[in-house]
Amino acid sequence: MDLKNFVPSADNVEVELKINDKNLKNPDGSNMTITTLSPYSKKYKEIIQKLSNERIKKSKDKQLDSSDYEDFALEVLTETTVDWNITWDSKKPKFDKKLAKEIYDSAFWIKALINQEQAKLVDFTIP
Repeated sequence: MDLKNFVPSADNVEVELKINDKNLKNPDGSNMTITTLSPYSKKYKEIIQKLSNERIKKSKDKQLDSSDYEDFALEVLTETTVDWNITWDSKKPKFDKKLAKEIYDSAFWIKALINQEQAKLVDFTIP
């Protein structure tokens, strides 16, 4: 047995969007998906450090509250999303961070779905 077999190695996580365990479909029949960086990837960690340092600098003279935490979580999800295959407002938009933030804020259930899929990266058994 080798411990290296138990190290998460995926750089991205593709999340299929589902409601009640049914895949959401685009008009072309493809599954709606959102691809994010794996929370264990080097790039994800770099983004977290950058955003955390920016937040620390902004908050030097300000007391943080729960809305700051929610804003930070939304910013992290937006910045760590790399692509998608979705239909939004009857269009199939190219990935855009501004639109991603709008979608995550509006369709709040997507955030929970992405978090669940990311958590599965370490939910494994002996190979």
